[in-house]
Parts: sequence; C-alpha cells; structure tokens
Amino acid sequence: MRLSLNNILYIFSLGIIAIVFFISVFGYLIVPDDSPNANNMDLAIGLKPPGFRVKVVEIAPKNPIPQSFIDILIYGNKNHSEYISINNFEIKENGILIETYFDGDGGVKKLLPFSTWETSPENIVSQYIYDKSYLLGTDKYGRDFFSRLILGSRVSFFIGLFSVMVSFLIGFSLGVMGGYFRGVIDKGVMFLINIFWSVPSILLVIATVLTLGKGFEQIFIAIGITTWVDIARISRSETLSISEYKFVKLSKVIGFSNFRIILKDILPNIINPVLIICASNFATSILMESGLSFLGIGVQPPMSSWGRMIKDNYHHIILDKSYLAIIPGFAIMILIFSIIFMVNIFRNKTDVKRN
Repeated sequence: MRLSLNNILYIFSLGIIAIVFFISVFGYLIVPDDSPNANNMDLAIGLKPPGFRVKVVEIAPKNPIPQSFIDILIYGNKNHSEYISINNFEIKENGILIETYFDGDGGVKKLLPFSTWETSPENIVSQYIYDKSYLLGTDKYGRDFFSRLILGSRVSFFIGLFSVMVSFLIGFSLGVMGGYFRGVIDKGVMFLINIFWSVPSILLVIATVLTLGKGFEQIFIAIGITTWVDIARISRSETLSISEYKFVKLSKVIGFSNFRIILKDILPNIINPVLIICASNFATSILMESGLSFLGIGVQPPMSSWGRMIKDNYHHIILDKSYLAIIPGFAIMILIFSIIFMVNIFRNKTDVKRN
C-alpha cells in the first residue's frame, strides 16, 4: 500500500507527540542526570561541546532519603550522587588524591579519605572513578544539556496540557450555559467573552502571572484563564444550534433534567469542534509558556523549560555555541508543527462537507 504525503506527515506528527509525551512522563528514568531539574553543576566543565568526555569521581550520599517510584518520576532522584570532574588521581595510604578538572594543567589537588565511600579501598577505583560523557555537551553552569533538554519538555508539554484543561472547564461550561439557557445568562457570558476578547491574550497572561506569581502552577492557570474565550464562543454557537433540533425539544417535553439533556443530547454533538479548538489552544499554550520563560516571568530556575533554555543561551547564537539555543527552539517548532498538523487532520476527518 502506497502512503500519501498526508499519511506520512500524520504518522510523523503522531510519533513526535507520542515521543514528547513519553519523555515528559518518564524523563527522569531516561536522562543521565536524574537529580531534581538535572541541576548537577560543575563550573569547571561549563560550555563543553557535544560528545565531551571527562573522568569523574562519584560520591554517593551516605544517608539516602526514602523515595517512592512515583516521587522519583515526578521530582527526580533526591539521593543523586555528587560528581567531581578530575584530570587525574593517585591512590595514597589514607585516601585518593585527585586533581580537579582544568583545561590544561593547574587543577586543584584534593585528598579524599577512603571513608568518603562505603566500600573497601580496592573497589573505589573500579566502582566510583570512571569516564563520563555528555551527549549534547554542557551549559554555562556545567550541567548536562541533554538532561536539561529532556526535562524541559515536560514543563512545556504539561503546561500546555493543563492550560487546555483549565480553559476547557471554563470555556465549555460558560458557553454551554449561555447557549442552552439563553436570556440573562447568555448576555452575561457574551459580556465576559467581549471583555476578554478586547484585551490581547499575551498582555492578559503577563498581567495574570505577575498577579499570581511565577511558577509552574501559576503559569498554566494564567494561560488557562485567558484562553477560554474561543472555546466558550464555539460551545455557545453550537449549543444554540443543537438546542433547536427536535430531539432536544422532545427531551424537554418529556421532562428530562437540563443536566441530562446537556450531557446526553448536546455534548456528543458539539464536542468535535470544541476538541479542535482545544488542540489549537494546546499549541498556543506551549508558545505562550516559551514566550513567558524567554521574558523571565515563566518557570523559574533551576526548573528547565525549552523557553527558559532559549533565554539562557540566546546570546550564543552569534558565537560558537549557537546549538544551545537552536536545539530547544527547533524542539518547540517540531512539536507545534506536529500538533497543528494533527488538528488539521482531525478537522478534515470531522468535516461533514468534506466527507
């Protein structure tokens, strides 16, 4: 069977969204640096290129904090090891003498007693001193850039997802109530829609963020309560239309409750166009989060997001480390393209006129 270009793009887009969802959920199980926010810093190896390798000494925590699998999945490994980059080391009678990493000679020498590790001196070299590689290099703080990129996807993806949930709850509820009950309720809903519509969304989001504060929860709430207008407008117009159908009027005559009529008769007939708007809002929310993080009012350090990574590294675009800003920007572009293409496919599949 020959695949058309649309089918190929459909499979590609679906695959991209599935991959981003997977790494957003299981990011801490994938990344080399599973510390909270992949925030293991080592200034000595800052701004190293992709594929950089260095010898490290690993120092495991002596009093680990009990953590469940779900806790690690959400917050990362709080019992992460400390890594010291070194040029070389030498085994002494009372410990291991290391020379910390430095480009060229001149690293600081430091003696680590054998008691630093809970194992015999014979096993220290084989278990805790080894070469460590950085797939995409490091940022200016010496953090693993690949780990930050993977964990940044979960912020961008889930802020978009939670924002859509908030906007759907607000917009769908108001739109259906206005279209079904009409009268004063409908006028009140339209009044709110016109007020929110008259203010640029990005300005409203910025004002809301500055009011609620900066952080993950505040961002998706702020985006959600400012992007519900289109959902409310579509829900209202579709409800107004469906309410005129004979099966809805018959349900009212029979005496069914308003809740039952909305749930059983109206909701199944208006959900498709509403879902299309929600998917579009998903892409818009990701872009808004990226813009807010770039402006410095999005998620705050040390939390990573693709927009935050662009802000931290955009000045490298004109230097020799341009990939630090280009890679997260490209990730945003590919994800948005995939979502928009899936929206168009879904719109075409549910368009009665086309079918």
